[in-house]
Amino acid sequence: MSVFQKISTHEQVVFCNHEESGLRAIVAIHDTTLGPALGGCRMWPYKTEEEALQDVLRLAEGMTYKCAAADVDFGGGKAVIIGDPKIDKSPELFRAFGRFVESLNGRFYTGTDMVQPLKTSSMHPGNLIVLSGCLKNTGEAVILPSRRHLVSSRGSGRPLSIYG
Repeated sequence: MSVFQKISTHEQVVFCNHEESGLRAIVAIHDTTLGPALGGCRMWPYKTEEEALQDVLRLAEGMTYKCAAADVDFGGGKAVIIGDPKIDKSPELFRAFGRFVESLNGRFYTGTDMVQPLKTSSMHPGNLIVLSGCLKNTGEAVILPSRRHLVSSRGSGRPLSIYG
C-alpha cells in the first residue's frame, strides 16, 4: 500500500525533519469538521518511520471521536516525535517542534501525551505557548474556541482539569 493510500482517510499529514535539533516528527490531522484538530504529542522510540506513521494515524482518528464525544468544537489530530524520551529530549528539540506546530497556523493544537508527561518533559510551562498556541501561563483559565472551558491553569501554567 502506498503512503498516499495509507493517509487517504486523513485531511493532512505533515512530516518534520530538523537536523540541528534531531527532531523527526509527524503530525496527522484526521478531521476538522468540528474545528481545528486537537491531540497530544507522543515521543516514542519507534523502530521504523512506518510504525510511527501507523501510530499517529490511528491516534489522530481516535482524537476525532474523543472530541466529538466530549462535545467540544475540535477535530482530531495527533503528533508523534520519533525518539527515546529518556535520552533524546532537549529544549532545542521541543523548540523546533513548537515551530513545526506553529507552522500549521492554528490547524492543530497539542500538548503532552500520557507517554510524555509534563512534569518529566522538556515541555515545561514556559514552552507551552510555543508548543500549543493556546495555553497561557497567566493564572487565568485557558479558554479555547469551544462551547466548554477545557483547561484551567490556576497560575501554574499546567493543565489541571477538563470541565464543562
